[in-house]
Amino acid sequence: MSVDLSILELVADASLVVKAVIAILLLASLASWTLIVIKWAVLGKANRSA
Repeated sequence: MSVDLSILELVADASLVVKAVIAILLLASLASWTLIVIKWAVLGKANRSA
């Protein structure tokens, strides 16, 4: 008995609610990383000008 447990297979077979939760989590992660990079750039610029 072979079971394919790849991430894409699991998401493809998931219910709509699970897919929505995954999408929300991915968007939140993307937003968090965007803010981290922006803050890092601002702090780097402030350190260079100080």
